[in-house]
Amino acid sequence: MPLPAIRLIADSAIGRQREPYWLDSDSGLSYTALICPCYRVGRLGKNIDRKFAARYIDAITTAAVILPSEYAAAPMEAPEIFFASTNAMIPGDETEIAEAAMHTIEAAGKRLEFQSSDFIGDAVAMLTRYMTIKNGDRLIDCSHTIAVPLCQRGTVEATLNGQTVLKFKAH
Repeated sequence: MPLPAIRLIADSAIGRQREPYWLDSDSGLSYTALICPCYRVGRLGKNIDRKFAARYIDAITTAAVILPSEYAAAPMEAPEIFFASTNAMIPGDETEIAEAAMHTIEAAGKRLEFQSSDFIGDAVAMLTRYMTIKNGDRLIDCSHTIAVPLCQRGTVEATLNGQTVLKFKAH
């Protein structure tokens, strides 16, 4: 069986919201923030069966995965350097997750509805075949995204279930 298509983001590439995101105006690239569901792991685990996966996730939020705009439609095709750069991913404020709940993300005038249970079950079971997940790790679902173009002095804001959980300004 082939390895799953996953991207790993180093701790050093995870930014903080409410701090400015500095656009690299010299690169000539335009950037997009992909607003995605983001789940926090709350327990150490390896080889977790799909039916027990929900026990390992204790919080949900949104995260902004920042990539050159040309990769916004296909983030798995972006070169690794963009996932290792400073502020490659900016997570929002976390909230408790209700099992099998429907969730709504709103950003840039767009709305996204999704159910978390399928992603959690598949992601946790698949990842833990190859690696150990630990407290504080985050799993990002890039199959459910809202693309928000970044512009100078623009603000990116996202709500999860009606509550603002992510906000930062691009400079």
